Amino acid sequence: MNILVTGATGFIGSHLVPELLKNNHKVTIFTREDSDTSALPASRIVVKQGSFSSEEDVASVLKGIDAVIHLVGTWNTWGKSSRDIWNINVFPLQQIIRYTPKTIKQILFLSSAHVYDLTQPSPISETDKTKLWNQYVSSKLDAERILKESTRPHTIFRPGIVYGEGDVKGFVANLIKTAQGRFVFIPGSGNNFIHPVHINDLVAAIISAIGRKPANEIMNIAGPEPVTLNDLVNNIISLSQSPAQKLHVPKFLLPLAINIFKYFPSSKEPLVTPDRVHISSASRTFDCSLAQRLISFSPAVKIQDELSNVINATLKEKTPLRNILATPLGIIQKAAERIQTPFFVFDEQVLIHNYQKLFRAVTAHYPTATIYYSAKTNYEPAVLSALRQLGSSLEIACGHELMAGTLAGFHGREMCFDGPVKTKQDLEYALDHDVFIYNLDSYEAAEELNALAQSRNKIVNVGYRINLGMKGFLKGPAEAYITKFGIELQDAPALYLKTKKLPHLKITGIHTHIGSQITDPSLYERSIKQLIALAHELERNGIPIEEINIGGGIPSPNLTKTTIIDLAASVLPFMKGIIKFLPRKHVPSIETYGEIIGKTFAYESKILKHPARLCLEPGRSLVSSMGILVSRVSHIKGRWIFLDASTYSVPESIFFARRRFLVPEKIALKRLSEYSLAGASLNTADIFSNQEQLPVMDPGDIVLILDAGAYSVSRATQFTILNPPVYMLKNNECLQLIKEKGTYESALAQTYQGTTRISLE
Repeated sequence: MNILVTGATGFIGSHLVPELLKNNHKVTIFTREDSDTSALPASRIVVKQGSFSSEEDVASVLKGIDAVIHLVGTWNTWGKSSRDIWNINVFPLQQIIRYTPKTIKQILFLSSAHVYDLTQPSPISETDKTKLWNQYVSSKLDAERILKESTRPHTIFRPGIVYGEGDVKGFVANLIKTAQGRFVFIPGSGNNFIHPVHINDLVAAIISAIGRKPANEIMNIAGPEPVTLNDLVNNIISLSQSPAQKLHVPKFLLPLAINIFKYFPSSKEPLVTPDRVHISSASRTFDCSLAQRLISFSPAVKIQDELSNVINATLKEKTPLRNILATPLGIIQKAAERIQTPFFVFDEQVLIHNYQKLFRAVTAHYPTATIYYSAKTNYEPAVLSALRQLGSSLEIACGHELMAGTLAGFHGREMCFDGPVKTKQDLEYALDHDVFIYNLDSYEAAEELNALAQSRNKIVNVGYRINLGMKGFLKGPAEAYITKFGIELQDAPALYLKTKKLPHLKITGIHTHIGSQITDPSLYERSIKQLIALAHELERNGIPIEEINIGGGIPSPNLTKTTIIDLAASVLPFMKGIIKFLPRKHVPSIETYGEIIGKTFAYESKILKHPARLCLEPGRSLVSSMGILVSRVSHIKGRWIFLDASTYSVPESIFFARRRFLVPEKIALKRLSEYSLAGASLNTADIFSNQEQLPVMDPGDIVLILDAGAYSVSRATQFTILNPPVYMLKNNECLQLIKEKGTYESALAQTYQGTTRISLE
């Protein structure tokens, strides 16, 4: 059969695909453009890249397919909104059902045995009660319902906890990793049963179901026998020779622990979450007799027999480098051998992928959209040129950004001009280059621009930046300062009517910017609703709005936002020990932001008589992850590592200070030590990181400073150091010098030793 597998690059998919090939099936996989398919037999499968948001992509990949095995899903709900989970666990299946030809023979869907009410007596059968105990379960039951209500022949699997070699995130893998510490926390007595299934048995069940006449059944899939949590933890501690101790936590204390962790904004899942408590404290076994009867399911692998292999594989498993660094590591190492450190590498392919992911996600739901890339984030002409070739427009905030844009091939008509203070020189320069729209912060700025436009006999497009009042100091210190920009929402209608009377200004737009590193996409939903409501009011007053610009703020997923807790830890020593166990808020993908923005704008703009163009001003989300600052260890003094690079080359606001580091030559080493990374300048504050966990370091080691593409070169200063050179990596093949290293002469280029004097009389 010709089988389409979704989620093929995941744990289950990577085991399933080779077995499908062994059984003489033709395999097509559907994956995102940034997915790593290197673990799959690429020469024997068809790889199609695309997005479930694209009707064209989904319809195309389903042509000629006999059966679909749908594995895409997420079980981790920490830090995710219900919309995030629905978009992963339900929406792709909806799209498959919608565009699957009626000739399809079978859809095989992987649900979960966790949908059951686990308080009912075991063994639990397919006819027993389900329970909506979290968003994951709700999404899985929604997906099951949608599939059952369709006319497509289907089989639904409800596996228990799946484990095996190659799993780095599952329940058993997390237990193994936790057992390498000092304590393993066990809810209650630990005498409750869990009923896991080995990956090989699950794969065998899926393959057995292929080609059989579907009875549109739901089947439990579990291992040959259950095991108590106590026995499983004891075996893990014994086989891994761990010194860990079991720590039984009374169940009545668990809600308190969960509530404590809820109040700390974080992206890392904490030790105690409602999901983990529920899964590890409930006792359950599953009745698999239906699967035995329908597909001859006969599980063979007992967890006691396979646990040693799973432990060895889990402890040897390194975090996939692609999750940390998109740029091929070998290229960076070769560059460091030939180029004197420090130097920047900007990976053009990463930039291209980031832009395309965002643009496609937005326009899949609202095609009339423009991306104004925020030039201040990184205005190197080579970077701007790459973005222009992708179809981007440009947001500028000063005259030299306009000049950089024109050097990269942008025309003024492709630019918007933002900023609270626009100098006369910058405005005249922009007017001479026909900049498309000016987003203003005050009526005084409108009057000044009107006068300059009149002197040139021009009429220019304008809008106002609207302050939507999204303050929130406790969410991050940056939000407390953003209110200095723009005009208040309640003042906007009157100000627009007043500005309409200025003869050389044409009101065209509405603009806002709600912050930086916005980790909650729902804030964009709120801001879009407010802006479109304002546009609707202006439209009724005879001022149609052509473009609504929601600004930037889409985050880089790897640059962590500093919180109040972080700031407290920097001055309170006891907090440093606590903060390691606090979670970090999960950052949704750039596609998630694009989909939410596009969908919300499409829905809300229905009230407008004249639909407006949707505009965004992303910066950090496009260029941060493309940049790496390659440095070398100069020398080591105790726990202080001195690098030849400086934070003056990657200056960052205290609000976004948590970077990641990579030591490429020692990436496989498990033994870590605590170091502080110091920069090269003669400044006490030149510190990259305090108390960073790194491999044992030596002078000369290469250290990669990640997420260095945003607000690095554009903000860099030469305080006791020279600016590093910048290279653009083209097609993972060659490095192109795009900015030379600073020199003594360039550092003093603007110093003037003449005799010109200005009289103050």
